[in-house]
Amino acid sequence: MTNLNIHGYTDGDVDTNRSTATTLNELAAERYSRRQTLFGGLGATAMALLGTTMLSACNSDFDTSPTVSAGSNGASTSGRVVTLAGSASDNGSVSGVAWVQTSGPSVALTGANTTTATFLAPSVSAPTPLTFTFTATDNKGKVAISETTVTINPAILGFTAIAKNKNDIVTVPEGYKVTVMTRLGDPLAAGVAAYRNDGTDTDFANRIGDHGDALAWFGISAAGARDDASSTRGLVVQNHENINIQYLHPAGPTNVATGLRPEAEALKEIECHGVSVSEFADSGNRTWAYVQNSAFNHRVTPSTPTVFNGPAKGSDLLKTVFSTDGTQGRGTINNCANGRTAWATNLTCEENWAGYFRRDNSGGGTDNGARTARELTALRRYGVTRTPATSPGPRSLPRTRCSSAGTHAPRALLPPTTSATSPTSSAGSWRSIHTTGTLRRVSAPRSAGSATKARGPAS
Repeated sequence: MTNLNIHGYTDGDVDTNRSTATTLNELAAERYSRRQTLFGGLGATAMALLGTTMLSACNSDFDTSPTVSAGSNGASTSGRVVTLAGSASDNGSVSGVAWVQTSGPSVALTGANTTTATFLAPSVSAPTPLTFTFTATDNKGKVAISETTVTINPAILGFTAIAKNKNDIVTVPEGYKVTVMTRLGDPLAAGVAAYRNDGTDTDFANRIGDHGDALAWFGISAAGARDDASSTRGLVVQNHENINIQYLHPAGPTNVATGLRPEAEALKEIECHGVSVSEFADSGNRTWAYVQNSAFNHRVTPSTPTVFNGPAKGSDLLKTVFSTDGTQGRGTINNCANGRTAWATNLTCEENWAGYFRRDNSGGGTDNGARTARELTALRRYGVTRTPATSPGPRSLPRTRCSSAGTHAPRALLPPTTSATSPTSSAGSWRSIHTTGTLRRVSAPRSAGSATKARGPAS
């Protein structure tokens, strides 16, 4: 077969171009390849971008703990209101916050479940640190805690003294305010009508008495137990030493100079004396009010039945017409001084009591004939020598034989044993301790002059 070495075309479909230059097919292939590379690069870029976006979206579901601050450390002085200011934030939301005291003398926190809590600085004799933690919880349940310390220093005068004035109003330093806590006639039991103050009011055995005197505070916890550190809930014990008789009756008292007093008037005046116990609560920001239907509210009037206990029980010196065996007595009157014991009881002391007894001291045929020389000496020393009695109230009521025993010594009242959560519970037992060692037990209808509190500025 003859090998024809022919350059150029032959007869059609066979490419006979033997040139070393780039062919049309190669150019087309190269262009296609570049397009694929370009498209491929764009695709990779798009995928990278998409992947980043997707990763970012996934990261948005990743929860971090809240950011919290309990504020910087600080200092204050005893008796001042201290404010704790915390802050909390989260990439989601904060579902709750709480302040908790972790060291130092215990205090009652107001607003403990808010970012801003307050407490009354306790009494201290030297600089004393109190530590608090501020906890925040986010909507995913993650928790963060911050801590702050407040150093409490002994009390000092932290206000500017006020100038003397003749204003018919209580004046307090700037930043303080005065709140009337209870007033004459305020009801101390559920169902007792509000005080009308027109002379027609009755049932003072279940109302605040007159002439509020000698206040004492006894802190109680939310559960109603003794809590000496509580400054937001507690019992106020006050004496009712005397009365303004002209305001207690619609037209003033009747038969003051001569004759028997109307019994209803005398009973009202008697019941306005004595001791009251009433519950008070701070509803927030030192906004105080008494609790009318509290199971702790209680009145001890001159008519409140009592039972003597201890070594003096049954003594001849305690025997009266009312209690011939010397085991019982009645109430307390003209209460002036008082004191608070270390075991959280209240001492109340009587004065001017002798003026409530009528005793004929005019000669041998009178009450003097029934007395021993020792008794006469004691009665005259006490001043039980008047006919009639100097105090008008008892002149319409049966008299008791006056004993020379020193039974009008300081008395100590303890909180009743009933629960604070049972307003309908029966009467609680109150005990009274004489300085002579006589233990007195008082049972009276449940129910607890004007008590006031002054609130100081926050620090």
